[in-house]
Amino acid sequence: MVVHWSQGWYYEIELENGKFTDGTPRKNMALTRKLLRNVDVNGKDCIDIGTTEAVLPVLLKRAGARSVVAYDRIDSTEKIKTVKDAYQVDFEYIPGISLPDLQTTLASRGEGGFFDLVVFSGVLYHLINPLGLLALVRSFCKMGGLFLLETRTMHDPEAKLIFNKGGKFGSEYFSATTAWLDYALRMVGLEPLHAVYTGALRPDRICRMAVLCRSLPAPIPLDQDDTFMPGQLKLLFDKTANEAMRYDLAELLETKSTIDLSPFSDEYVANMNGQKLYDQVDKCPMYKPLDDETRLTLNGTM
Repeated sequence: MVVHWSQGWYYEIELENGKFTDGTPRKNMALTRKLLRNVDVNGKDCIDIGTTEAVLPVLLKRAGARSVVAYDRIDSTEKIKTVKDAYQVDFEYIPGISLPDLQTTLASRGEGGFFDLVVFSGVLYHLINPLGLLALVRSFCKMGGLFLLETRTMHDPEAKLIFNKGGKFGSEYFSATTAWLDYALRMVGLEPLHAVYTGALRPDRICRMAVLCRSLPAPIPLDQDDTFMPGQLKLLFDKTANEAMRYDLAELLETKSTIDLSPFSDEYVANMNGQKLYDQVDKCPMYKPLDDETRLTLNGTM
């Protein structure tokens, strides 16, 4: 195996005993691992959207996933081959196409287009159409399945998408507030169950947050007087309203998953219990990852 240690890796990955790539420890990896530890992926079908160098596919396969699809807009085929060889795991890698084209590719495979677990990490804030493409990625998740969104956010009780004027937030187009994430997820039929974060919980600062959701067949408004949300799932799947969409909603509603999720009991994980994401996260301390949660080691597990 030819190891390219200094190719500008995103993640710090151990490829030989005690030798790591030139990547950086990433707290976003720790957040996704924290929530996925309680998910039973054994025998399940999973997809990782925004896989970069496929850390999560390695961990999902080690946890017993039946199949894993790893997707990224950027083609890192050589790095992925290096990781597969080092960790002796196999999964499908789909690089270099847009999210709408990924949906077309997956839809052409019938049952292969729907998954028990969808991981959507580090992507939303890069999208020029965050709501439309959130709905599209949501369409990969079977009814009853689990959907993990990890993203940058601003902790604010108002549901806002803040335009990144002047690039003050970095490379993203919009910064979503916690309340916007809560509302948008519920609008596309994803019920927030648990969340964990790292960084400052302030409306003028960016933090990172992971939210684990259950896929349901209809929107889940918290306000019973909300007459807007209930009709939005059907509208977002209307191809004339959401040009990125390829699936028919009726097809998605026929799918079913029985993936299990164990309860969380530690203070760092917010449990929604039918309450607002903003309020429940506000009660929890910031998660401080261990070193090995922010990188991939040869003996690492979820």
